[in-house]
This record gives sequence, structure tokens and C-alpha cells, in this order.
Amino acid sequence: MRDAQTLFRAGAHRNACYLAGYVAECTLKRLLERTGERAGFTHDLVALQGSLQASLTALRVQGDPVVARYGDPQRLAPTMLQQVSPATRDRWGNPKHSCHWDPYHRYDGTRWADPAMADAYQREAERCIQILNQLALDDLNGAR
Repeated sequence: MRDAQTLFRAGAHRNACYLAGYVAECTLKRLLERTGERAGFTHDLVALQGSLQASLTALRVQGDPVVARYGDPQRLAPTMLQQVSPATRDRWGNPKHSCHWDPYHRYDGTRWADPAMADAYQREAERCIQILNQLALDDLNGAR
């Protein structure tokens, strides 16, 4: 997060967005882990958010107040999770980018160049850091 903020302040918006996206990815993975699920090795924010949404829904039905307090995963990083239409394709024609943030976007040179977009990414990453901090406090306090 610090590197993303430093790059953002320096005007390196593409790389600031790239790193901010990893903050969101790691937050989704940690929240998913907190529900008892495994995230696996993926950068797919849409798939992670969907898995987390399903797990949180099941836990809310069971009445888990701690996990429910972290909020709706659809609101966690709405800009980063915004759908790209049409999805970009790899050299074999397979879809590879279904949402706004994907680590491969660092190569396209345009998606994250806008300062306003980089600002939105920074705000979303900061919200993710707040959630990670609360998770750490809850874990230290033995909250389940």
C-alpha cells in the first residue's frame, strides 16, 4: 500500500493502480480465508468476490456477526471489480481480463493512466487496509 501511495503521489498512476489492486486481491483472499474457505492461486477479483459473497451469505444465515461486519464484498473495490466489456483476450483467443483490475493491465498502457481512476483505486485500497487492520484486531482478540 505504501508503494502504491508513493507511486500515486509521484504521478506514476499505472503502477499505483497495479499495486493497489494487489491490496484488494489480498483483502478478498484474507476475508475468504476468514470464512474458512481457500482462495487458491488466482488474481481473478470477480471469482474471489463471488466466492466471498457466497461464504458471507452462508455465515450471515448462521448468524456470524464478526465476518458480517466487514461489509458487502461488492462494495469493497467497486472500481477495480467493474466489468470490462468486452473482456480482453490472450493470444490464443481466451478471455483474460473480465474486471477493471487485472495484473496484466500493467502492460496495456492505457487503462490506469487517468489520475481520477488512480485516485479511485487508492481510496479502495485504503478501505481494504482498514478491513485488514480490523481483521488483525479481531484475530488478536479471538473474535470468531
